[in-house]
Amino acid sequence: MEADVLTAELFAIRQALAYLNTTYTCTKAVIYTDSLSSLHLLSRRPASSTVLAHTLQRLLLYLTSVGWKITLQWVPSHCNIRGNEVADAAAKMALSEVNITPSRCRSPPSSV
Repeated sequence: MEADVLTAELFAIRQALAYLNTTYTCTKAVIYTDSLSSLHLLSRRPASSTVLAHTLQRLLLYLTSVGWKITLQWVPSHCNIRGNEVADAAAKMALSEVNITPSRCRSPPSSV
């Protein structure tokens, strides 16, 4: 389950970066996260071992090369920071609604 949470945290950062890339002109941005493990993974050099983390690193490099000044800022979790508590509740709800139960594959029809 820990890997799933990390993937979700990385995906959220990716979505924030993609939003900046398509919505605003180049300026400054701060992306807040309570995922210290995501920030550690993204700070590794050379590129991280996961495809998603590597994609994020490339996107960060691209955005900074076109003029963005982006800060990834850690915030402590479960400390009554309103925005963080709302985001955590939304993430939990999203995870609880995901159906990851594998379905049985049907056998292909036999040829006659």
